[in-house]
Amino acid sequence: MFTLYISLGIVYQALLLTLYYASKKSTSETDIQGQEGVSIILPFRNESAHLERCLTSIAKLNYPIFEVLCIDDHSSDDSQGIAQMCKEKFPHVSIRILSSSGQGKKAAVSYGVSQSSYVLILTTDADCIFPEDWIQTMLAAMGPDVQMVAGPVMSQRKGGFFQGFQQLDWASIALMTKAAINLHQPLMCSAANMLYRKAAFETVKGFQGNEQILSGDDEFLLKKIVVYYGAEAVNYQGNPKALVYTEPMPTWSALFQQRIRWASKWKAHGWNIHALASLIPVALQALFLCLFFLPFLRPDLWGLACLLLLFKLLGERFVLGQVLKSYGITHALSVWLGTSLIHPAYVLATGFQTFFRKIEWKGRKSSQ
Repeated sequence: MFTLYISLGIVYQALLLTLYYASKKSTSETDIQGQEGVSIILPFRNESAHLERCLTSIAKLNYPIFEVLCIDDHSSDDSQGIAQMCKEKFPHVSIRILSSSGQGKKAAVSYGVSQSSYVLILTTDADCIFPEDWIQTMLAAMGPDVQMVAGPVMSQRKGGFFQGFQQLDWASIALMTKAAINLHQPLMCSAANMLYRKAAFETVKGFQGNEQILSGDDEFLLKKIVVYYGAEAVNYQGNPKALVYTEPMPTWSALFQQRIRWASKWKAHGWNIHALASLIPVALQALFLCLFFLPFLRPDLWGLACLLLLFKLLGERFVLGQVLKSYGITHALSVWLGTSLIHPAYVLATGFQTFFRKIEWKGRKSSQ
C-alpha cells in the first residue's frame, strides 16, 4: 500500500510538470495589419440576462473590419428584442440578427457560418465579455497553415470560495488545452473563444455526423479538422489580450450540470486517446479520494496520507498558479486548499454521472 501511494504521488507530480512544460511553448504569431475581415458568430437562446452586456463589450472592440451575426435559436424571452436594441444603440458595428433555420446551437452556428460575409469565423457565447484587442490577438495565431485557433476562457470572479473554485477549474482546462495542442494531440477547446477558417468548416462538413449531441460545437469540429488537416493545423493563443471572460455558474448544481454535459462528449469519441485522456484524471482523483479513508483502515499511514495531500496542493498551486498569474489572477491559500481537497470528489461525481444522467440543456434533451 505504501509503495502504491508513493507511486501515485510521483505519477501525479510528473503529469502536472509534463503539462506545465508542454504549455510553456510560446505561440507562433504573424503580423496582423487589420486587413482580414472577421465574422463573429454569436448563437443565443433565452439570453436576455446577458446579451446586452455581451454586445456592449463587442462594440468596444478596436478591430477595423468585423461583423456580428446574432443567431436566435428559437428564444422564448426578449433576447431578439435586446439584440435589436443593441443594433440601434451601436450603429458603428455591423450587427445582423438572424433566426436559425434549424434547432440547437450547432444548427445556429452552421446557419451563421453559411450567412457570414468573411472568410474567418470567430465564435463565442452570449454570456461572455472580451478585451478590446481580442480579434487581432486571436488572428495573430492564425498562421498560413493554421486552420483553427483555440483561445483561453475564464469565469469571472465575483467573490467567495465557489467563484474561486470555478476559476481554478477553468485554469486546469486552459492548461490541458494548451499542453495538448503544443504536444500535437489536441483534445479540447471552447466555442466561447474559437477562431477558424470558413473554408475549413465547409471542407469538413461542419457538425455533420454529431448533430444529435447537444454540446460539442467545439471539440467535434476540432477533431474533424485534426483528422483532415493534421494536428499542426491547430494553434493555441494564450496571450492575456485574448482572454474571454464567461459568466460563472450560480450554484453547485448548475456547475455539475454544465460539466456533466461537457464530459459526456467523450462517449461519442469512442475508445481512443480522447477517452483515455478523460479517464486518467478520473482514475488519479479516485486514488486521491481514497487517501481520506485510508488512515481509518491503517492508522500508521496518517503521515503518508497528509504528506501526499500536501504535495498535491503544492504541485497544483505551482502549475495552475502560473496559468492564473499569466492572466493577473491570484487566490488566497484557503481557496487552493479547499479546491485541492474537494476536487477529487467533484471530478469523480462528474465522471460517474456521465454514464447514467440524461443531458438536458435549455429545455432540450440529448438523444445520447
